[in-house]
Amino acid sequence: MADAVAGWWHEVTAAALVGTGRRPAPALPDWPVGARDAADPAVALLDAVALGSAWRAAGVVPARVEPPVPAPHDDLPEAPARARQLLEVVLTQPPGGPSLQDVLVRAWLVSAAEHGYRLPHASLTEVLALATAKPHLRRLVVPVVGERGRWLATLDPALRWFGSEGLGAPAGGDDTADGTLLDRWSRMGTDERVAELTRLRGRAQRPDLARTLVTSTWANDPARVRTEVLRAMGLGLGPDDEPLLETALDDRAGGVREVATGLLDRLPGSARAARMGARLAPLLSTSGIVRRSVTVADPDEPDAAGVRDGLRPPPKGRSRGGYHRGVIIAAAPLDTWTTTTGLRPDQLFRALPDDETRLQVRAAVLRQGEERLDWVRAAFEALPTAAFVPMLPVAERHRAVATLLRSGGPLAQRAQVLEHLPGPWDDEVSTLVVTSLEGADGGAAVLAGMRSALAERLSPVVADRLRSWAARDATTEAHARAIGAVAATIATRQSVHDAFSGDHR
Repeated sequence: MADAVAGWWHEVTAAALVGTGRRPAPALPDWPVGARDAADPAVALLDAVALGSAWRAAGVVPARVEPPVPAPHDDLPEAPARARQLLEVVLTQPPGGPSLQDVLVRAWLVSAAEHGYRLPHASLTEVLALATAKPHLRRLVVPVVGERGRWLATLDPALRWFGSEGLGAPAGGDDTADGTLLDRWSRMGTDERVAELTRLRGRAQRPDLARTLVTSTWANDPARVRTEVLRAMGLGLGPDDEPLLETALDDRAGGVREVATGLLDRLPGSARAARMGARLAPLLSTSGIVRRSVTVADPDEPDAAGVRDGLRPPPKGRSRGGYHRGVIIAAAPLDTWTTTTGLRPDQLFRALPDDETRLQVRAAVLRQGEERLDWVRAAFEALPTAAFVPMLPVAERHRAVATLLRSGGPLAQRAQVLEHLPGPWDDEVSTLVVTSLEGADGGAAVLAGMRSALAERLSPVVADRLRSWAARDATTEAHARAIGAVAATIATRQSVHDAFSGDHR
């Protein structure tokens, strides 16, 4: 084969020296991939030079290789033209600079998935390469790559993360083809399974199908896979998920059992919650007439049923009784407290014996209080924390955020409040956040230090105000650049949203 290549290359160089008018280029051998017959002698010579130069530079003798099966037709529509333009800008020259590129890439991928669009073919390799380098992007990329992206994943070893053996399941496909999805499920990689469950439990509203998929391979899946898919079931968690979680309590892997107990903590109507309520009630006692106080005793050594429900050996440095008491408080229904003590939630927080117990009850409210506004208000009043803000009615959130920002103490503590305040923030909260930082010494430094979180959460309504802040002489050059970068990023985020929603006039 090497002699054949050398002889063929000699004929090519001879044709190049004397010209195709006097000596036509030799026919391309039958072993290259992608060879074509060109009618124009000059084009044929250029094809031969290009292929031969590549083989000689690589030092590899080409062998006969069958070309891959062409990519299937894409059913998902390509992103709108304006969205494609913005993606190209984000990938090549992000408006907020390289450090904020991820914020805009995530915004683009999420908007595309929400509106049922796919990545443009021209950007596929670049986005897939970005997700290969940054694993946190992978679950957002999988639903929007389309058939060509899945096809590329079967050809490139670097894309093994995309799915088991490089196979990718169509994201956003036809949910009516449940049997097809079930067939593919066992061949999916962990990231792809999580992405599919996220779609089914979220946008697609198919929780029953998600449970069917998980249980279909549960007995044979490795512990790591069981842990990740069970964690993904936390989206849209409901009473129908309880049988699966009860099964997971008996799992041989500790990580699976830990995820199961954490999810069951969020189901106050579950059988496990009732069992924990029955354990908590005897531990509670009240005293006093005018000023009531509540005492919480430590539980006895747990039996086998208690161990199964999560009363396992405590972490190093924790007492057994105190640790088990916290586990019981986290899982028991909130009504156990009011029924046993006769106190309202606000009265109960004032009657609890110590800050540790108040913090444990607050944690239970965070897990269970989505529909218990009386508990949420009482817990926030007693121990304000940013995590309660999304659980409050919209009309009460402004006051809650103002309370947090005013009572946060040093600026660094206020920054911690913002770090843990879920986004995206509405116009009112965003304005309050910028006002709090802009009016404080060191506020620009705080913004610069958490630019990624603020660029992802702030409403675009504050973009102009941030630009004005950046232009003032009071900020250092580095801080001014950071503030300007956040302003540019949140404005571009809005442009991405508008491009997909059609509001880009």
